[in-house]
Amino acid sequence: MTDATADDAPATPFKAGTYSYYVLFLLFLGYVMNFADRQVVAILAQDIKTDLGLSDTEMGLLTGPAIALFYAVLGVPMAYVADRVHRVRLLAICLVLWSGLTALGGVARNLVQLALTRVGVSIAEAGGTPISASLLADYFPPERRATALGFYSAASAVGVLFGFALGGIVNDLVGWRWAMVAAGTPGVILAVLMLLTLREPKRGAADPGGVKAAKPATGSMWDTLKRIWSIPEYRRIVIACSGANMSVYVLLAWAPSVALRSFDVTSGQVGIFMGLGIALLGAASLAGTGLMADAINKVSRVQPVRLIALFQYLVVPLMIATLFAPTFLLYMVAIAFAYAAIVSNSSVAWLVTQNATPPEMRASAAASMALVFNLVGLGLGPPLVGFISDQLTVQYGDESLRYALMLVAVSSLVAGLLLSFWVVPAVKAREAAGRR
Repeated sequence: MTDATADDAPATPFKAGTYSYYVLFLLFLGYVMNFADRQVVAILAQDIKTDLGLSDTEMGLLTGPAIALFYAVLGVPMAYVADRVHRVRLLAICLVLWSGLTALGGVARNLVQLALTRVGVSIAEAGGTPISASLLADYFPPERRATALGFYSAASAVGVLFGFALGGIVNDLVGWRWAMVAAGTPGVILAVLMLLTLREPKRGAADPGGVKAAKPATGSMWDTLKRIWSIPEYRRIVIACSGANMSVYVLLAWAPSVALRSFDVTSGQVGIFMGLGIALLGAASLAGTGLMADAINKVSRVQPVRLIALFQYLVVPLMIATLFAPTFLLYMVAIAFAYAAIVSNSSVAWLVTQNATPPEMRASAAASMALVFNLVGLGLGPPLVGFISDQLTVQYGDESLRYALMLVAVSSLVAGLLLSFWVVPAVKAREAAGRR
């Protein structure tokens, strides 16, 4: 059969084989490193604050805008490039850079120096998720995509465990500077493994119609973004889930500091308990929601959205429980369950946005979503909590941060309402149009 004849032949249904799951595993590990290097500063915050003489507001800026601004904004042009170049090589380069810069943060002597390394980390990490999501969409067909993306998203919970537990233990033993070095080192090894073993797939290979479903990426970056944001269900679920992402980043940035101020524990203890709780429950939530989404999506595309809305409502009583928890253990249990409920939105957000956008624009779609998530969630959430805590210090003392953490309940409630009453109608409309 000639090449021309092969191109014209009807596409056979794509099946994800063993190699697809190997790719998923390596991308999972990459996201573990991405999240660990991003979050390790949270478990080290108290020691960094004392060593460098920083305020809560300055620490909030360091864990929020220092990462969010560059991570979010530069993710879009980097994804625009990823839609046009070899994605595996670009991902490996990004991984080496963010890992090395995390380790370099261990030699910082003041706020400016540490902030510069964190900005560098955020720039390199900006390419990680958009490239990975685009690769996974070409290795898994639509009916298995939520499961794959849910498993990939579960790496964020494992990354928190790795960053919190490793960072906390190393910090207790030899200080926060060596903890930064320990967190950054494994990523370099993983990048080499990716370069040696990952193959670049053809865009659209796993979609109905095969590679013929994907057109060459053309047009300016602005034209690409306009086309993506013209899709109603994409636009609405991104905006709705940005509230949930604010909750995630506030918890990760400030929940450890609340524990250290309110209970007689060390950073190592907080890292292990919080890391394990978030890793176990968060990973189960992300992977489980992906599996459920693939199952109920066959019945109706609306059901996965309703499912994650319900989980956002559950965050409110759980966060109220953290406010009144009398012991460290009860506080950690409530935090872990709240985190698991919040992050359930991730696999469904990926499912809706990746299925709604053309194959040649999926990296850009992922980066555009990350832009909103990080500007709202990471850029606004942590510094806002730090500011609220500083304002409440006169009245509540060390407990001021515990009250400021209630922002999580508010942002999750807003996310749930938007999902129920704004996103569901858009998904319903698309589903009805597909039947006609």
